[in-house]
Amino acid sequence: MAVRGQPLSLIAGVKGKARAQLDSLESKMLYLEARVSHLAEAGLVHQIKLKQQDYRDVAEHKAKTAFLATQRRLYKVGNRSGQLLAWLGKRNCERIGLRRWTLRLASKPQGTVP
Repeated sequence: MAVRGQPLSLIAGVKGKARAQLDSLESKMLYLEARVSHLAEAGLVHQIKLKQQDYRDVAEHKAKTAFLATQRRLYKVGNRSGQLLAWLGKRNCERIGLRRWTLRLASKPQGTVP
């Protein structure tokens, strides 16, 4: 299981270019998590709504596309850690709620998040 603060690529044993790509993707996901927290604290988030089948979100689409491309490269070179990487990536996305979230920004700053 992934330990917070420890790169997924280190846990999965990924090396080379795929490792750099996975680390980049993970840092983007952590940035999104921090950004959502910041918006919520600033009172700019009107509603964070979880949807059952919302796969049109831009951030999720980019993360999913980058992750799948990395996973395909791992399978292409015959790296058996691709399955572990897929599991870890899915767990990390679910941990920060990246899989099924949408943001609705308020038209003006509010004091609290409803």
